[in-house]
Amino acid sequence: MPRFSYLWANDLISVRRSTIGLIVRVFAALAALTFSILAGRILGAAGTGAFFIALAVATVGVVFSKLGLDTAIVKIVGRENTSDRKAEVGGLFFLVSSLVFAIGLLLFSVLWLSAERVSSQLFNLPALSPVLKVMALLVPILSLVHIQAAFLRGRDRVSKSFCIQYLLIPLLSIAVVLLTGVDAPVDFAIVYVAASAFTLITGGVLWFLSENCRDWSFETALKQELAKLVPPMLQSAIMNAVIIRWSAIIFLGIWSTDIEAGYFSAASRVAIALSLALVTTNAVAAPRLAKQFANGEIAAVAITSSTATAFALLIASPIFFLCFFLPSWTMSLFGQEFVSAGNVLLVLVAGELMNVLVGPVGTLLQMSGYERVYRNCTIASAMLQVALCIFLIPKFGAMGAAIATASALFLTNLLAFLFTYKLLAVLPLPFVAARVRVRR
Repeated sequence: MPRFSYLWANDLISVRRSTIGLIVRVFAALAALTFSILAGRILGAAGTGAFFIALAVATVGVVFSKLGLDTAIVKIVGRENTSDRKAEVGGLFFLVSSLVFAIGLLLFSVLWLSAERVSSQLFNLPALSPVLKVMALLVPILSLVHIQAAFLRGRDRVSKSFCIQYLLIPLLSIAVVLLTGVDAPVDFAIVYVAASAFTLITGGVLWFLSENCRDWSFETALKQELAKLVPPMLQSAIMNAVIIRWSAIIFLGIWSTDIEAGYFSAASRVAIALSLALVTTNAVAAPRLAKQFANGEIAAVAITSSTATAFALLIASPIFFLCFFLPSWTMSLFGQEFVSAGNVLLVLVAGELMNVLVGPVGTLLQMSGYERVYRNCTIASAMLQVALCIFLIPKFGAMGAAIATASALFLTNLLAFLFTYKLLAVLPLPFVAARVRVRR
């Protein structure tokens, strides 16, 4: 068998345990999209906008309360994924969970107390206040859910990690909405928070059953490494998750209308399904990449990243063709009111496609010790996004937000791709990375 074929087949075999996780992630993406479609059909554009504005604000709190620890945990725990390190990982779980929950409670209090002022003075939507107060509960809850998922993913429990981070919340929310017939944004918020709380309990049970660890220890070296990783990874998370992913919705609420925010929210829910393909393969590949870098297995890194990109393209292709050729029909799934947002969807899909095409460049940089390089890439892109939002949203509404978001995604991935090749000599493209290493 040619060496390339052997390496490719060997890497496919190594991810066989993650097959169920990939299937779970696909169902999770469908569940999230279905929940968004339900929101659009039941709440309309204005109600959908109000719900997702509140969710965006709560997500900002979640990002800050996590401190970037979820990404750092995947790197450290993935590297320490051995049976004789259970006590150290258990101690780290207790320490990180306690810290994140304490910060989450503090931010919940701030958001809950300021909900009326934020709704009326910042967004000029007084009716948003009760929705925002309910959504504030998400901050401590979702923060812990993401931490649990990161630990499970680091320990190679990929399917369990995907279940609690991506699948259970939209699935439970859909079931409750259909059974109870709720029809107001605040009711949707209550359902979403309740589903998140149930998921948090489930995640805790899954972790303790998986680890069966009674003796916890707190290793100073791991705590020091974690503290060192927090600043750049938190900064990257703020740029990516807060500014690039969610700021456009918040800016629409400030400078445009809740209807425009609803159009953009619905279109972005569809477009994000493309990036979820890469998120899925990244989650599978990240612990493996951390271990490969720690062992100096650069050729294996090239193969793993190439495989991840190929899987991402395979998963994303049907969604891309649907959105590209039938954008108006796709948006009509949310209701006839959303058909006019077809062009918004096209712009967002273009940005997400770039995200998939270049592969796991962000993960490669962060797992290889270049966290600050990736942070700088995201800072440059976030600055571009904010500038474009300021100029475009007041005039073009949802379309301006889409252009700003797609431009920021394109710049982030282009810069990360160039630095990945320059610093690591790895091309995370399908088949390309493997062939380069074989020829050498």
